[in-house]
Amino acid sequence: MPKSGQALLENARVQEFLFLVRSQCRKCNVKFVLADAHEVGGRGKNSLWGYFQEPTVRTGDFRNPKFAGVLKIATKNIPVSEWIVTLAHEYAHFLQWFRDDPIYNCDSYLEMEIATEREAFEILKQFQIPINYEAAKRKSKKYLAKVRKEEKEATQ
Repeated sequence: MPKSGQALLENARVQEFLFLVRSQCRKCNVKFVLADAHEVGGRGKNSLWGYFQEPTVRTGDFRNPKFAGVLKIATKNIPVSEWIVTLAHEYAHFLQWFRDDPIYNCDSYLEMEIATEREAFEILKQFQIPINYEAAKRKSKKYLAKVRKEEKEATQ
């Protein structure tokens, strides 16, 4: 059963997930930020609730904060049940990068996002995050339809 915001945030499974993301990011020189902001990039219709940027790797500089990557999620006035899904999505991108998954650098943004959404839901289910999965799936389908439309418009 889905929980209220504070109860969800205090949920042991959610805490375990946040701990894992934070610790894996730290080990890979990626700054993990839960931002007290409405968006973390872009503006207007291109605003973002989250993003992952891999670190810039230079010989001998991997741990240098100057070259750190970022996994950043907007949380201000966004229900925990929604930003946790965004976190799972961006964490999936982090894992794709870490594994050198070919999907992370494929030519089709849509293909990458479809794979990422699928992996994000697998992550949420693996951690048994208590959210309304049907509502989250509807938002995911809406997001993918938007990406599909944008990709189609870009090729015309």
